[in-house]
Amino acid sequence: MGQLVKLQDYISRYESGIYKYPSRFIRLKRRQWEQMKRSWEAQNEPEIIEEFEKVQWDEKREKKKIFTKLTGWLHRNADSDSDSEEILFRTEEQSSFIPQSIDQLKKHFLDEIFHVQILWASSTLTERSYVDSSFYKEEQLKFLLQRLPDTFLLFYRPLFLLKKAPVEGESIILTPTEVYVLLFLEEEKDAVFVEGGGRFWEKRIQKQKKKLVNPMIRLNRTETIIRSIFQADAIDLPIKKLIVSRNGYIDFPSVPFGVTIVDQRNFHEWLQKAQSFSSPIKHMQLKAAQSIFQYCKTNAIPRVD
Repeated sequence: MGQLVKLQDYISRYESGIYKYPSRFIRLKRRQWEQMKRSWEAQNEPEIIEEFEKVQWDEKREKKKIFTKLTGWLHRNADSDSDSEEILFRTEEQSSFIPQSIDQLKKHFLDEIFHVQILWASSTLTERSYVDSSFYKEEQLKFLLQRLPDTFLLFYRPLFLLKKAPVEGESIILTPTEVYVLLFLEEEKDAVFVEGGGRFWEKRIQKQKKKLVNPMIRLNRTETIIRSIFQADAIDLPIKKLIVSRNGYIDFPSVPFGVTIVDQRNFHEWLQKAQSFSSPIKHMQLKAAQSIFQYCKTNAIPRVD
């Protein structure tokens, strides 16, 4: 399950704790899954599931405590103490869904953690950002988070602040060994996107044709930003570009070096290869994320809860 470290211009707790939160997320997710699985196998009620996380905050240090709470849709609830925060599972609909198979249980679990990830990518102890509700239904975002490995860090459509001007970026995936600038090219099913060699490509569906701006322009712009950041901070990670069309086809006869094309013909092969990637989180990967954060635009307000 990929980690959402930045969502557009929302405040993210990863920004101030990039060296601790990725490993913490992996540890908590695995522990929570094992407990949920054991409870389900024992035919216990879903509400018996224990622990996601309670984080005790302090000016000099941060103490973490795991506590028992119930499953259901996720929300955040602050303690009365100003230096503590809880991540809870709401119980209002706890009896509305009982998984009938291990696959249903996995999907239910991943959907819950998806809400946790948006929470982590939109709030800290002292600040929060208002989340556009459409992100909770963003299929491409959910796909990246639920289908990629835990060690992949995702900047989802970040906004960069360059020379005091905001610049929209494409999504960025930081793996332990390389960086991908990612763009989805998905519209009607079985649409064919034909590379045009200039400013425009062409979309063909049945007998209709339509021009669209060359997606490589957007990818190259984000790649240039990331490359300049890495050069300034001595980040040694290769940067590659990725165009994905899960429901269509991409006709790109002469694919440039460093560009990967994924469409219906090779999507499952590409996904299987990504999911089988086995490597721990690397220091250079976290350093790269920290450097990118420094150039990201963030909008947030003080928390009053």
